[in-house]
Amino acid sequence: YDYDLSAEHDNYLIEVKGLHGLEGGISFTAKEWEMAQKHGEKYFVVVVRNVEETPEFQFINDPTSKLDPTQQIIRTVQIRWGVSQSQLVSSKELEQ
Repeated sequence: YDYDLSAEHDNYLIEVKGLHGLEGGISFTAKEWEMAQKHGEKYFVVVVRNVEETPEFQFINDPTSKLDPTQQIIRTVQIRWGVSQSQLVSSKELEQ
């Protein structure tokens, strides 16, 4: 969620999703959807349409009870670069 609002004795979680134009869909991360399920009526999604011109707002309370998203499983490739201890020592010796 993007915001945690406190009102009297309750907390409300707000997730904001923006759309460039007036039409389009939104997506949730697994964590966002899990939080929406966990917090039910205390979780809101605010869809902001037409963000660059005249924004329009749609408020969806308890989205897991009102929306039926399609699950998408995406595999990603992560590239990492490692430097060994011996290279660090050699680099330090070159600086001296």
